[in-house]
Amino acid sequence: RAAVQSARGILAAHHNDTAAAATWFTAAAESDPHAIAARLGAVRHAAAHADGGGAARALLDVARQVESGDPITAAAAAIRAQQWAPTNDAEIAATAGAMATVAAPSDPLVARLAAEGVSGEVAAAAFSHWARTTNAPTERAYAAARAAELDASQSAELWAITLAQDPDDDYAAAQLRTSHVAAEATQAAIDVDLAIAADPERDRARLRAAYGLMAQGQLDSAIEVLAQGRAARPGSLALVEALGEAYAAAGKWTERAELFAELAKDPGEQLDAEVAKLRSAIAWEEAVGAAAALDDGVSNDEMQRLTAAALAAWDAVLEQNAHDPAAHAAAITLANRPGDRDVMGEVLARAQAAEKQLTQPSVIAAGSLAFRRARLVGDDPQRAESILRDIQPVEDPRRAVALILAAARAGELGDAAGALEERASHLDGIRASTEIATLRLRAAQLSLDAGDAARATKLLQLVESALPTLGVIPDLLAAARRRAGDRPTVANSSWQAGRRSEPPPGANRDDAFVRIVRDADLAHSHGDVAAALALYQRALELRPADPLATVPLIRVATEQRDPAPLTALALSQLRTAEAGEDGASKAASYEWIAQIDAEIRGDEGAAQIALESASQADPGRIDLMHRLERSYAVNDEYGELLRLRKAELGVVPAAFANDRAALHLDVAGLATRESVPETELAEIYRAVLDTQPTQGTSARLALLHLESIVRRGGPSAELAKLEEQIAAYFEGDPKTQAAFWTRAGETLAEIGQIDEAVQRFGKAEAALPGHIPALEGWRQAALKGALWIDVAEAATRQAVASQEPSLRAALHHFAGVALMDKGLVADQAMQAFRRSLEAESAHRDSFLRLRILLQEDGNHDDLATLLAQRLEVEDDYQHKIELHRALAELHRNFLSDRETATRHYRAILDYDPNDLRSHSSIADIAWELGNWQDAADALMARARLERDAETLKTLCFRLGLIY
Repeated sequence: RAAVQSARGILAAHHNDTAAAATWFTAAAESDPHAIAARLGAVRHAAAHADGGGAARALLDVARQVESGDPITAAAAAIRAQQWAPTNDAEIAATAGAMATVAAPSDPLVARLAAEGVSGEVAAAAFSHWARTTNAPTERAYAAARAAELDASQSAELWAITLAQDPDDDYAAAQLRTSHVAAEATQAAIDVDLAIAADPERDRARLRAAYGLMAQGQLDSAIEVLAQGRAARPGSLALVEALGEAYAAAGKWTERAELFAELAKDPGEQLDAEVAKLRSAIAWEEAVGAAAALDDGVSNDEMQRLTAAALAAWDAVLEQNAHDPAAHAAAITLANRPGDRDVMGEVLARAQAAEKQLTQPSVIAAGSLAFRRARLVGDDPQRAESILRDIQPVEDPRRAVALILAAARAGELGDAAGALEERASHLDGIRASTEIATLRLRAAQLSLDAGDAARATKLLQLVESALPTLGVIPDLLAAARRRAGDRPTVANSSWQAGRRSEPPPGANRDDAFVRIVRDADLAHSHGDVAAALALYQRALELRPADPLATVPLIRVATEQRDPAPLTALALSQLRTAEAGEDGASKAASYEWIAQIDAEIRGDEGAAQIALESASQADPGRIDLMHRLERSYAVNDEYGELLRLRKAELGVVPAAFANDRAALHLDVAGLATRESVPETELAEIYRAVLDTQPTQGTSARLALLHLESIVRRGGPSAELAKLEEQIAAYFEGDPKTQAAFWTRAGETLAEIGQIDEAVQRFGKAEAALPGHIPALEGWRQAALKGALWIDVAEAATRQAVASQEPSLRAALHHFAGVALMDKGLVADQAMQAFRRSLEAESAHRDSFLRLRILLQEDGNHDDLATLLAQRLEVEDDYQHKIELHRALAELHRNFLSDRETATRHYRAILDYDPNDLRSHSSIADIAWELGNWQDAADALMARARLERDAETLKTLCFRLGLIY
């Protein structure tokens, strides 16, 4: 038939009917798959008819036919088929390309053509194969790059091939590095950059590699890579910067400083010389700081070398800009490290000179530098004084202080007085006259101590003219004149002469006050206490409340236990405070009166009344309230103490929550003593909780007391909330938490909030697994709310916690019944019944219910296991027969285990040898299995028991067939 079809194809071609010719040749090839000529004819005429698909399929058939014998021809045919494949039929092209690749796997031309002729997912594999063939490097690189872009899973391997064929391909290198990074192969990405960095001109790759090594913690490798690059290209600023960062990361501060020092010597055109020197100086300073911070330290020689290098670097910076304050500060800090006084002095002198040369110099800064220089040479007073004298007087007020201290150390009081006088002269006309007079007064006193009375007289005259009302000046001036040889005017003692209490007309009241106070002090010193008290009171008439008279009056009156002057003074202050409506002053006056009554008069009642008045005058005085509460507590005045505590609550700020909570608790205790109604007590405890909701002892006491009060009022939502708060307070104490969660659940159940109650019981059981009251309450609440799943869950958890097998079995049975009859959850019910039987294998109702569920579910294996387990514990032989029969029918009809079924039927016969059904079933099973002897025995046994004639005929017929 194939030959005839080929002949028809030739005739059709002879008549130029290419379509028919292609059809006949294709039919011939289908009739005879080995007819190569027919397939070639189909190819030729399909191509002539412009049937690309047909030509491609025919070429594929030719390739398959000759592949085993001539793989090169097969590959060529497959490539031709790929070329002929229509653009809308990618499957043919993919098949052809794959066949060509398999037929000639090492042929580069086949690989290239196969790759160029496909698209989509197949193209990646084709290009990958082309890249792995022996071919020109450029083609392999091209193929690998195309494959890598099409197949991301092999991108790293393919980009590596590309880079191996063309090491200068930066794009391939970047893509390879990106692939490694995407695969989290950081070291591989670094290795790529290291390979590229073999070319000294490719700094970017070297820098990337170095930074990658630093990120990986390979600091020594990074330093080595950068050092090699710098050796090859010493003028690269980027390499120097990166090497500096590497040194810093590795803690090699000295090497980093030396690197930047070299850069400062030859910064090149890319870096400003001043910036390079500044960076070098900062690097040396950091090296010194790092060396000083080392735990094991460095040698003194090495530290001095580093410090000297750092100072030299900062000197270079100062050569560029002598007025750089940061450079001077750094140089001073470094010079202070070795402790060389000469070096430090030189640095400070240079900084001071630079400060003075500024357009707008800082007086304070220049003075501070000079003071530091002076402190350095503190053991040489002359040199220190010369340094201080170099400061202009108007520059810094500290100059006078330093000169005074230097003079004091040298014991030269005259020099100290001169410094003060000089300072006063410079301030004349600039500052207030009082300050100038004060300086001159102190200078005069020092001059008197130094024995220079003439100079002191001159200065005191200036002070007297500036401060004519200062009473001490005439006395000092008289003393100075006496020492200078002048004859002073001596005044008689006013106390001895009985001076008038009132100052003469035109006299200064302040002077009179001073004289009266002096007279009172003199009278007291001579033992005339009454006169002293009278004079102090007279002085207070001139200047009320002046402490110069008030303090000694109080002291003298207290010593004499005389309450009258003290009471008069206190009442005077009280009247003044009332006139000025000053509550704090009124409170202080009343407090003083209370102190007088208690300590001097001994009248505790009056003292308490005065303290109450003081507390009313200034309610914010907590100390007064504390003193009153001690008095009330001693006298058992609970009502007053309760009122006082409430007043304290109004004073203590809300920010002091602990204090307010403690006060509320104290108020509650006092209210209990006073038999306050429970409603008011409850409000007090609620206030404690508002102040301190869940923290501290106060909250615990308030919660427990309030819960007790609210519980006496019956179940309520508030009671449940309080019990929850108590449970939350006792976090970490599972027993207490479980108890209060249970009480909260019981309360919620009583008020009808079943869902909330179940949640609380669940929390109690979670806090203390196996808590029986919680589980029982959970079960009862769930039953009340018809929450059958929760009923079963509570019963199950209680069963798990129970140690008694019968109780555990009963609880699991209860859970199973709830799930089966009410919850309608068969799977969970079966699990509950199984657990019940595990606890008590003889539980009959659990067995029966589980059997029903397994039968309904069609779970024959588990049903057989259940029946067998029941058989082991069953005592009644009738039930045993029923179980054996059920097992036999189950194994025979559903489990296809006829031998086990036979064994159970024989067990029935052991109990009842006359059981016709068992004999019949055994005979049928033996007949089915071909056990003819067993079948005959069973039939004969049944025949002996059978009474029905027709059945006996059938049995005899079957026996006849067997024999």
